[in-house]
Amino acid sequence: MSKSWLKYELAIILILAFTGASAQIKSTYAGGLHFSTMTLKGAELESVPGRPLGFHFGYLFDITLFRGFTFQPGVLFSAKGTKYRIDSTDYTISPIYLEVPANAAFTFGGRRIKVILLAGPYIAFGVGGTIWESRQSVQELKFGKGAGSDIRFIDVGLNFGIGVRANKFMVTAYYEMGMTDVSGNNYGITQMKNQVLGISFSTAFISRK
Repeated sequence: MSKSWLKYELAIILILAFTGASAQIKSTYAGGLHFSTMTLKGAELESVPGRPLGFHFGYLFDITLFRGFTFQPGVLFSAKGTKYRIDSTDYTISPIYLEVPANAAFTFGGRRIKVILLAGPYIAFGVGGTIWESRQSVQELKFGKGAGSDIRFIDVGLNFGIGVRANKFMVTAYYEMGMTDVSGNNYGITQMKNQVLGISFSTAFISRK
């Protein structure tokens, strides 16, 4: 994924997030649980990468573009990771990201119960986490690329989800597919990509206008 592509995505997110004074802007807190893993290539794995339970929480916006269609950017803290074994050594990687989703949402249904279909890109920045090796103690995750790095700082991918809104409560099931290689090129791994399957809960969007 090129750096120029990342710049264009950030520009689109900022422009749409602050579009016209006439736009109806709503917001809400959101949080939930998910199972995450990393697809691994180039490593001689002795087991299928695990899917540890993680969590996410943050703030979402809902910007009405036209009837039935909204733009939903947000800011979320998300704990991801995976477990695997190479050369009889167990590894557990648990990065924490500050994630910025930018989803387009289509809403349909009755007055009390609505169905929401959403999709869009996300960009995430590593803000912390740990790595554990069976032969060593738990260590702080090192973000970067190349020698001495565990995982890369930036992750970019796509979101897909479906939600149900009933009165003042909303639940959303979603799948998150990482598109960038986040491997720090340690441990004989040449490529790592995040994958997340989760469920998120929120109250009804609250108008800010």
